[in-house]
Amino acid sequence: MKVVAAGAGRAFITFLEKLKGSDHSIVSVFACESADEQARAKIHALGVPLSNAAVTTPEFQREIEALTPDLLVCFGVMGILGSRVLQIPKYGAINLHAGLLPLQRGMRGDYAAFVNDKRYGVSVHFMDDGIDSGDVFHVRSWPVEPEDRVLDHHRRVWLEGPEALMEAIDLVASNRVMRIAQDRFAYYPRQPRWDEYMRWEDSSQRIYDSIRVRTPETPSFSFHRGKIIFILEASLVDSVRSYAAPVGQVIGKVPGKGSLVKTGDTAILITRASTCTLDPTRERVPYPFPVPQESFVPEFAVGEMLGMSLEAELYDALQEIRELKRRLEPQQTSS
Repeated sequence: MKVVAAGAGRAFITFLEKLKGSDHSIVSVFACESADEQARAKIHALGVPLSNAAVTTPEFQREIEALTPDLLVCFGVMGILGSRVLQIPKYGAINLHAGLLPLQRGMRGDYAAFVNDKRYGVSVHFMDDGIDSGDVFHVRSWPVEPEDRVLDHHRRVWLEGPEALMEAIDLVASNRVMRIAQDRFAYYPRQPRWDEYMRWEDSSQRIYDSIRVRTPETPSFSFHRGKIIFILEASLVDSVRSYAAPVGQVIGKVPGKGSLVKTGDTAILITRASTCTLDPTRERVPYPFPVPQESFVPEFAVGEMLGMSLEAELYDALQEIRELKRRLEPQQTSS
């Protein structure tokens, strides 16, 4: 089967190595714009045709039309290819998605797996005009265990993805595809600004899952003593009952292990953190803020508060406005 491959990343190169060693023929490779010169050199070293056309451009479409492939395979392609391109290959176009479709659509399938589904994997689907919305026909999945970290699952995607894609190509070639339409779905786009801000009113489990899926790339953060505090690691505890009390308040310390912080139900043990000044927020630096390399085991004083009280901030702001008005009144009167 004549295959055109488009993608980026080291797992994409691993896939190309497997595809070259198979019975299928690679008629062209399109590297995404995110692929650097080193990646392109590795593709050249495989001895496969590498196009200079950028994916999703008119030149890309013209080259696909000239190649008349049996199948277009995408791995790490960002963007919509368009219905005209998808109609060119004999058997259509397929894509490897990091996440379990249809419940983990979008860029943050890992977040869905950790916070909601407790299961992750890769899905191979036919491409259509939507985003991750085409019929699914091949899946590899595995559980998210209580002590897992997100990087563990990213590494597994890099290992399982190329294998799953090769299996999917063989299914297409042998006409053994069973297409499953995506009906009910959940979609997780790129995280909005301040989504990583710690909401202490959430349950301890929700907070714990959010911390482990965001560290180290975009760690959760809060405020403490006029500084940003990044919450890098935490542990669930079973020694605190569920009760109503101010959230974000330190309710205890475990010497050498961290600080207990009240959540929306019980409490969570913050075991590793780092801190920096408020400069990124004042300068409107887009998140993720630069996280300091140095980390520490937090041992905050019992009774201290983490986070920001909107009511208190609003009250202080109103007081400052009143003071400014008071100062300006004599100047306005004299003029």
